[in-house]
Amino acid sequence: MNEYEYLRLTNGIDERFAAEYESLRPGKPISVKRSVKIAVGIAAAAAFVIPVGAYAYSTFMHKENVQHIIKSADELESRGIVANETTDDGELRFTVETVMYDGCQLYGVLTVESMNESGMKYMSPGRLGYDITAVYADNGEFITNDCNTSVIYDGTEKYGENRQPILINTTGVDMSRGIRLLFHKRGPTDNYYGKGTLTGQRDNNEVPIRFDCETIIPTEKNIKSAELKSADGKSIVLSEYELYCEPAAWKAADRGISKDPDILFIGADGGKTPLESYYNLCYMEDYSYITFNELLDVDDYRGVEINGIEYLK
Repeated sequence: MNEYEYLRLTNGIDERFAAEYESLRPGKPISVKRSVKIAVGIAAAAAFVIPVGAYAYSTFMHKENVQHIIKSADELESRGIVANETTDDGELRFTVETVMYDGCQLYGVLTVESMNESGMKYMSPGRLGYDITAVYADNGEFITNDCNTSVIYDGTEKYGENRQPILINTTGVDMSRGIRLLFHKRGPTDNYYGKGTLTGQRDNNEVPIRFDCETIIPTEKNIKSAELKSADGKSIVLSEYELYCEPAAWKAADRGISKDPDILFIGADGGKTPLESYYNLCYMEDYSYITFNELLDVDDYRGVEINGIEYLK
């Protein structure tokens, strides 16, 4: 039973919204403005009929894309960690499926679709014809345009559709101001920001920022995390979706950074189990991180061991 059927059975929805709801079911394109307008109308009609303690959760518009990057899609849905923020410019449709924030990095999943034949030229496998820039929601001030990792082409993508993670390091970012994502389409001869609308802002290299469409994303912390410390006081962060080190704890002197670190999870009973698989491993100058394939319960672990050094709660 979907949300509309539930409300109809409980007499909690005005019938004039019936046709509107049917046009907004998952799988049908919606504009951001229209989605907000109808959602407010339904919420107002149902405000006094949903029993205390009852709740509903959103479902992903492209669940298979979320599961390709984060296998725990069902858990994200059950916890309401679903964004479904959709925007388009008439050629490409961008859907931010989920946004998770653990206090260190904001991690999400993005789906990009061509809306017509004109949009197909931006969707060639192996080369994306768009980029993403993160700016403050209040005034459009530049935050970063290094906010996505490489899209994964594993042979299962349909031509004209792809998915990719969004990862924004939030060190030094004032999350209370909110974050807006700008999407830029690029041709072979365009600069980074393409030929879209000027924002009036410039990036760190004083290049004027342009965009084709935009969306505001959630910025509230919604993922559990724990600070872990070594015997000499160095700290790292273990969250449900990543192990984050600043400075990079696994740049051991006896190995090059091209080699994976040796990581063991330390259980509540002191037992150690290896990290067998992960989605992405990234070495940066000031920090490094590993994003996991699935969410883990931080409370199940008392620490981790990296290259023979223990970091405990």
